[in-house]
Parts: sequence; C-alpha cells; structure tokens
Amino acid sequence: VALMYDFDKTLCTKDMQEYTFIPGVGMTAEEFWREAAALSTEQKMDGVLTYMYLMLEKAHAARKGIRRADFVKLGRDLEFFPGVTEWFERIRCFGDELGVTVEHYIISSGLREIIEGSEIRDAFREIFACEFLYDENDVACWPKNAVNYTTKTQFLFRINKGVLDISNDTDLNTYTPEDERRVPFRNMIYIGDGLTDVPCMKLVKVGGGYSIAVYRDGYHRQDDPSENAPHRHPHGRLRRPDEGREGGKQPRVTRGKSSRIFRKKCQKKILPFVINKSIVVENPFGRYFYSGGRTGVLFFFTSGDSHERKVLEKLQHRHEHRFPSEEDALVCVAFDFLEHPAASV
Repeated sequence: VALMYDFDKTLCTKDMQEYTFIPGVGMTAEEFWREAAALSTEQKMDGVLTYMYLMLEKAHAARKGIRRADFVKLGRDLEFFPGVTEWFERIRCFGDELGVTVEHYIISSGLREIIEGSEIRDAFREIFACEFLYDENDVACWPKNAVNYTTKTQFLFRINKGVLDISNDTDLNTYTPEDERRVPFRNMIYIGDGLTDVPCMKLVKVGGGYSIAVYRDGYHRQDDPSENAPHRHPHGRLRRPDEGREGGKQPRVTRGKSSRIFRKKCQKKILPFVINKSIVVENPFGRYFYSGGRTGVLFFFTSGDSHERKVLEKLQHRHEHRFPSEEDALVCVAFDFLEHPAASV
C-alpha cells in the first residue's frame, strides 16, 4: 500500500522556502511570492520554474550560498503539524497488524534538497520533488527537475509500476498488465492541500484509491466562498492534518482504506483457498464479487453507507434468485476490517 503526500502545508505548516531561505535574502514571504507570480505572468513562465529561478537570483544578490549542502541545511528549520513525526511509525505498525507493507512517498512542488534535510526524510521510500542541477563546484546552476500540477501525475505511474528512477522512461512507458504492477491504484492514498494536488487526487480516485484534502485548524467552509476553496474539489475528502491523533486512536485517514487493505489480503490469502476457479469482477462501488462453482455463499460483511448497503442487498437478492442452486451460487464479499474483525473467520 502506498501513501503519497504533498509536502508544503500538508506535512509542514507553510511553504518550505518561508522558514529560512526567504527571510535570509531579506524578503517577506508575501514579497517573494508576489514577485514570482508577476514574473511568471510577464514571461508566460511555468510557476515552479519561476520560483526556482528567483531563488537563485535572490541568493546571488544577497550573497547567500547555493550549494547543495546549503539547501539541505534549510531542512533543519522546517516545522511540522502536530502528529506528523509520529505518523509514519504508527501507520507502519497498523500495516504490520494487517500483514500489509506500507510505503510512504513524497510528490511535491517544493525542493527535494530541503526535504532531504528534514527530520522525517528517512520515512520515505522515494522523494519526487523539484531539484537543482549542480556544477563541478556543487553550485546550483539549472533546474534539474521541476514538478508542477500535471507532472505530479507521472510519479503515480512510477509508483504503480515500480519504476522509481526518473531517468528511466522506457520501462515507465512500456505496457505492463494490471495484475503485474507493483502497487495497484486501488491500494493508493494521496494526501494534499492545494490546487497542484487536484490532478493526482482525481487520478488516484478514478483508479479506485482514496484522496484526502487537508486543511488548517480553524478553516471554516462558510468563510471561504472562493471557487478554489478546498471543500469545493470533488476529488478529495476534507481533513485536518492532525485529525484522528487524539487519544491514540487510529488516524481516520486510514479507516476508509482499511477495508481495501484487508480485501487485498483476503483476496490473496483466504478467498483462493475457498473459491475454486473463480472469476473476479470489480463493480463500480469498489467491492469484489466472485462468481464460482461449488463454493456455497459468503454473506455480506459491510459497514458502508446506507446507499451502498442497499445496492449490495439488492445485488444479493437478485443473484440468489438468479442462481438458486448452492453449487452455482454467486459469492459476494464486502469487508470492513475495522468494523468486522472476525470477518476472516
């Protein structure tokens, strides 16, 4: 299972450049981003490339170091939302309880170098973010990688296929059957806060995974009538970054995904043992229906919403009439492991 995160304002409390770099060149955050936006508009320039260019220009003017080590050092000053530093170990333990491997990835328009210098760097299998190219003196001279709105989506496919080397486009674009892909989209959760995350949120959700849109504590929907307000995007469920951490409870961001995690485990370890020569079909609601012979009937275990439960009940009723004999029964399974821990029995 892959959990993928934006970084700025999702894990850390503001844009990473605002902690140390921007004050270090004698500017406020508002001044820096205003100038970046104006330059982008004037030159019809990609916004991410604009801020990377401006970082080098302002550092030169302020006589600040722009070696790779200088940027990595900035990561020490990042501040994270409450619970973030403990999050990754908690989720690892939760995955261990289910017998599921959980991997964490960053997909960010921020700087990889700064993320590498942060205290949570070791939690991630890979960091996909913007990065500078450095000359023979280790001085930044050119953008090596720029990650914007839609370029973020390529990294979903890299994780999906297990092709994490950015220079390897051949394997990324080579056809791979769905059942041979390392991390299916249905086993992905994408967590982000802004417009740059919307394409990834949509792609993950369409593929059967989950998208979570986070917001700062104190944000009220009724106070934000703008079209770009977080709650107006249909591709992610709205959550605070620290939601679910109180009282040591399992974070709510994982509860919706838990049924999919268990279903994956169940499909691989339990159902093939029960169902002989079954045909697997995924319905539009993400539940699995197994049609096989001489298997009897596995009844529904579901704690989905009322609409989904009614749909499942109708399907069960219809198929019981359609396959009246026990040996030709349609086997239907819809687990929610947290609500029905005995379902594996």
